[in-house]
Amino acid sequence: AGHSIIIHAFPGPATTPFNFVGTHGNGFLIASWAGPEKVPADPDAVRKAASSRLVESLAPFLIVANERVFLSYAWFYNVEDGYIPCKAGVECAMPSEWYPEFTRPLGPPKGHAQRNGTIWTREFQHASVFVDLRDRTASRITWS
Repeated sequence: AGHSIIIHAFPGPATTPFNFVGTHGNGFLIASWAGPEKVPADPDAVRKAASSRLVESLAPFLIVANERVFLSYAWFYNVEDGYIPCKAGVECAMPSEWYPEFTRPLGPPKGHAQRNGTIWTREFQHASVFVDLRDRTASRITWS
């Protein structure tokens, strides 16, 4: 019957080492970033980056998504590393509100993903997805 796949995506161009952000006993881990761009250094910047970089991970996931492929999006693997909004007084990497992209209606795919060189596209009932493998920042989801 097949196997399920969980894709763990980190915000931004993630690499090692992992860095602790916050105060002792009240913080979270984030991945370093590859390339010249500096990884965010304070909790507010981390949360902003998680929101602003989401589509770079969500769009490629939607290219391959099916009923057995799942997305995990966070800076690392603990709950406070960005999986859910944290309660007041707890420092975490997730923005205080749920990512709006996760609650938008997507609908079923209209077909398989299409490839043209390094460009991948896929149409859903309520969204069009574009990914350029040469430039992760060019990824986009256009909601209808």
